[in-house]
Amino acid sequence: MLICGCINEKSRKKILEVYEKIPSPKAVIAVGACTCSGGLFRKENNGLYTAEEVLPVNSWIRGCTPGANEMLEAVVRALENAGEADYHWGKGRNAV
Repeated sequence: MLICGCINEKSRKKILEVYEKIPSPKAVIAVGACTCSGGLFRKENNGLYTAEEVLPVNSWIRGCTPGANEMLEAVVRALENAGEADYHWGKGRNAV
């Protein structure tokens, strides 16, 4: 599952709904600065979440508009680690 952009309360609920429908093993990739850290909008206290606050993230792609090579590398890393039980929720981090 690729998560892109800012996550507000409405999108958080939809993301969780879609995540529950994905068969195991699941892989989650946070794409871009807004998804990974909240970006410029995080300090505004406007109810934004980071991807890691919503779901267990397998791989992160930092930066504002990540390139195609970074996207491909993150997908490969996430798929390699998707089945590892101890990997979720920050125990193993793959940031690109």
